[in-house]
Amino acid sequence: MIQRRDVKAFQRKTGAYKPIHWPWTIKDIRAHLDGRTTLGHYLVDESDKTRVVAFDIDFDEDFPSSVGDVNPREVFNEPDHPANLELTRYLRCMGDGLVWLLHRNYPTVKALCTFSGSKGLHVYGTFGGTTTAQAARDVALTTMASLGKMEHFTASKGTNFYKATEYPHLTIEVFPKQDSIATGGFGNLLRLPLGVNQKTGREGFFYDLGAPIDQLVPTDPIQTLEQGSIAMRSRSK
Repeated sequence: MIQRRDVKAFQRKTGAYKPIHWPWTIKDIRAHLDGRTTLGHYLVDESDKTRVVAFDIDFDEDFPSSVGDVNPREVFNEPDHPANLELTRYLRCMGDGLVWLLHRNYPTVKALCTFSGSKGLHVYGTFGGTTTAQAARDVALTTMASLGKMEHFTASKGTNFYKATEYPHLTIEVFPKQDSIATGGFGNLLRLPLGVNQKTGREGFFYDLGAPIDQLVPTDPIQTLEQGSIAMRSRSK
């Protein structure tokens, strides 16, 4: 998943990231997976290539649940909160739908879905190698246009953020955000899957599409990386 390997970013307890211009090593990956540090990766390298397209699905700050109005960004990190089954169902309908659209429209792109360890989901499409950032953005924007036919999505803040009339309490952010990187620039990053979200202290994980829609159930990360989330769903059934 890591295309730009000469720079990485360390997540602080505030959730912010500090870039370090130093090559990635296997020790970095092990430290991230062990929870000793948390790393973000910049999606596009200096030759404007990437390995992934990604959709960051986050709750907004209000949600009219059956137990009253809640702030999902707060209560979703309380596993026993009575609104969480409802919130999970709402979130997964969007995440699972994006996985299905990627699989349908781009059969060679492997779809992976993860809990971010905070307030939402990350859905990745991996290309099995490098592609241009422009081609990856075409996949992202075409997927959002296809989803928009069903969910009445509209772009906000340019073409990197989307809102849906049928899911008004979610925002979807697409990556990569640039077709190219300016000389000396980094572009945007995503937290590397798995590991620990330093702001919440919760672990990220790949989740099982075959689990009940109101649950986020971890899957075996090695099998998921090898097979993709659609294959994991088929196996679980």
